[in-house]
Amino acid sequence: MRGLLPLCVFLLAAGCKTIPADAGPLAWLLEVDPDTVSLTALRRHADTLEANLQAHHQRDGIIWRALWREPALGHPSHCGNGGDAALFTGFYLAAACYRDTVLGSDASLARILDTLRGLHILTHISGVPGVLARCAFRADQGAHWTYPELWQYRQPYVYTSDDAQPDVLAPERMYPRMVFYTRATRDQLTGVLFGLAVAWQQLADDARPGAVQARAIVAEIVRALHGRIRARGDVLLDHEERSGTRADAVDGLQKAQLLALRLAVAEDEEPAARDALEQEYLNAWHSAFIFGSAGDASGWFYPWANLHNYFAWNLRFVRAFSLLLLDADPERRVQVGRFLTETLFPRVESHRNTHFILLTEIGARQAGVPGLPAEQLEAALDSLRCLRLRPLRSWPSPLHGQGRRPPLLSMMQGKAARYVLPVHLRKPSTHFIWQKDPFDPGSGPVDLDGEVEATGVDFLLPYWFGRAYGLWTED
Repeated sequence: MRGLLPLCVFLLAAGCKTIPADAGPLAWLLEVDPDTVSLTALRRHADTLEANLQAHHQRDGIIWRALWREPALGHPSHCGNGGDAALFTGFYLAAACYRDTVLGSDASLARILDTLRGLHILTHISGVPGVLARCAFRADQGAHWTYPELWQYRQPYVYTSDDAQPDVLAPERMYPRMVFYTRATRDQLTGVLFGLAVAWQQLADDARPGAVQARAIVAEIVRALHGRIRARGDVLLDHEERSGTRADAVDGLQKAQLLALRLAVAEDEEPAARDALEQEYLNAWHSAFIFGSAGDASGWFYPWANLHNYFAWNLRFVRAFSLLLLDADPERRVQVGRFLTETLFPRVESHRNTHFILLTEIGARQAGVPGLPAEQLEAALDSLRCLRLRPLRSWPSPLHGQGRRPPLLSMMQGKAARYVLPVHLRKPSTHFIWQKDPFDPGSGPVDLDGEVEATGVDFLLPYWFGRAYGLWTED
C-alpha cells in the first residue's frame, strides 16, 4: 500500500483536478489510510459479509442484490431483479469452496450444498434439465421481488414453474413453485461453470459425506447443461426454444471450459463415452488456442475491452483458469498458463485488480510457468484492504464526477497506472467491482440514500481464494 496515498493526492491534483466541494457521505474515504487494515480485520470483515450475505442476499441458494424501500431502515427490505444472479451464484460457490478449504467445518460445507442447490434450481426449474435460468424466486413471495410490477419488461422470458421438480438435497420433497427468468447469456454460463469447476476440484478426494454429495450434484448439473447445449447446436435456448439475446453462442474458450468440466465429471462413465468427450474437448481446446498461448482470433480485439467492455476480462480470466483446474495435460496447462500471464494479464497489469492478479498468479503456479512479480501480489492485498474500507451501500465515490480517462493507447495497453483509482474511491458496484473500469469514480446522478446493497462477493471470493492458496493468512 506504500505510495497509495501519495497516488491519491497526485490523482486529485493532476488527474481529478480538485476535491469536490461536497464529497458526499463517503468523504471520509479521502483521508483514511488503507495500510491500517490488518489481516485480522480482513478476516473479521469476511465473517461479517458472510453473515450479511446469508441474511439479505441469498434466497434458496441464489445470490441477489438487496435494496431499501426506506433508506433509514437498518436492513434491506427487498431484492433486485436478478439479472446476474446465475453468474454471481457461481462466483459465490467458488468463494464458499475456498472458504471450506480453509475452515473445513460442517457449516462451511453446508454453504456449498445450499449454493449448489441454487444452481440446481437455475438449471432444472424449467422442467427441462440443462435450461439455464438467470434467476428464480418462490412464487408465493413475489412481493419481495416487486413481482409482477417490475418484471413486465422481461416478458416473454418470465415463467412460473410447476411444483413437481425434486429437490436435489432431499429428493423426497419438491421445489416450491417458482417464478424464473430465462434469456440466459454466455456470461451467466461462464460464472456457473467457474463455480462448478472450483467445487469439483476443491472437493476432490474429500471423504466427508456432504462433499461426496456436492460432487454428485456438480456432475448432475454439468451433464444437464452440456446435454442441453449440445442438443441445441451450442446455443443457449430456454425450454420454449427462445433465446432473446445475441450473447447465446457457446464457443471458443467457453466451449472448452464447458467440455473440460463435462469430461472431468465423466470419470465413472463408459470408456467409449469418455473417449468421445475427450475428442470433443480436444477439438474445442485447439480451436480456442489455435495461435498457441495467444489464443484465437478474438485476441485481436482484447485491447478494446479496456474501452467499452471491461467486464469481458473477468469472463476470459475465469474461463482460462477453469481449464487449469480441470486439464491435467502438462503441455496444454503450459499454454493456458502463458495465455494468462502473457496474453491477458499484460492488458490489465497496472489496474491493481486483485481478482485478475490471483487468477493469473495461481494459474501460473498450477501450469508451472513463471508467475507475477512480488509487487503485483502486494498490490492484490493492498486493493483488498481498500475494498474493506468501502461500505456495501451504493453511496457515490467522494471523487464522483472527477474522473479522468487515460490516453487511448495507454488504456488499450493496460499501462495507465497513474490514472487507476484505489478501489475504495471507484464508483459503487452491485456484485463485483473487479469487472468494473478501474479509472471511473462515477458520473451523472448519484444515490445519496444508498438504496442498493452490494453482495460482498467481490471481497469474499478473492479473500478466501488467497487464503486457500497461502497468499495471506488470518493474522
